[in-house]
Amino acid sequence: MPDETVTLEAKTHQLILHTPSSDITLHGANPEDFPSLPIIHPEFEFTINATLFTEAIQQVIPAIAASTVKPELTGILISASPHTLTFAATDSFRLAEKTLNGLDGVLGAAECIVPARALQELLRTVTPGAELKVAVGEHQIVFTWNETRILSRLIDGSYPPYRTIIPKGYESTIVVARAELIQKIRLAAVFSSRLNDVTLTFSPTELSVATTNAESGDSTARLAAKGRGAAGSVMFNYRYLSDGIEAAGGENAALHLNGVTGAALIQNPNDTSFSYFLMPIRSV
Repeated sequence: MPDETVTLEAKTHQLILHTPSSDITLHGANPEDFPSLPIIHPEFEFTINATLFTEAIQQVIPAIAASTVKPELTGILISASPHTLTFAATDSFRLAEKTLNGLDGVLGAAECIVPARALQELLRTVTPGAELKVAVGEHQIVFTWNETRILSRLIDGSYPPYRTIIPKGYESTIVVARAELIQKIRLAAVFSSRLNDVTLTFSPTELSVATTNAESGDSTARLAAKGRGAAGSVMFNYRYLSDGIEAAGGENAALHLNGVTGAALIQNPNDTSFSYFLMPIRSV
């Protein structure tokens, strides 16, 4: 549209846009057909800095299940206890958990499963740094900041008791440069098979990232590591692996490994408030 003055005229179920050179009519619907927003009587509420809240969501949201076979896995479990919020997401192959401590605006205890779509809308629209008020009640959740409000139904059902399957210890731990590891995984992914597999071979001083594909070729990349425990190798889905390493943030990534069958843990060694657990691909 040219740089002209636009005049808006509202008529019954129509919006007309006038400019000196054109007229545009938009047909609408009966506003009485728009559903009225429910009035929520909060059973639990808290306030938090919007940036702190959304950064936690961004770290765990990649682990949400894409399939709707288990609806409770298509959202994020938010658990509150005095001065603490915990965010968890899993698709059964991986689990992401973020814990925020020292929150003055969180005083009670509650938990709920919030749909991914509602949280993605919050990430898109919330004002960074604003005071975010979160209220839960009557199977609904409401996010309020400034003059804006997002309301969503919660997901019914019970979230899996994921803490019972978190490993108590690990056979090996290696620490590598995070950005370099992401780069090596992306290189290896070019030759990955339909399983999206990459193989990590590790020792206390070195980590290699390798793929072999009979049709397209193979790749092996090595980087320096600092670690302890047994040497070995393990296969992962490279997309899931990259998601966890990128979400962990920081200069270095710590990989805690449990052989070819046990869940691995990915963390930032300088910020263990975020944990990303990933199951290996079992070799045939």
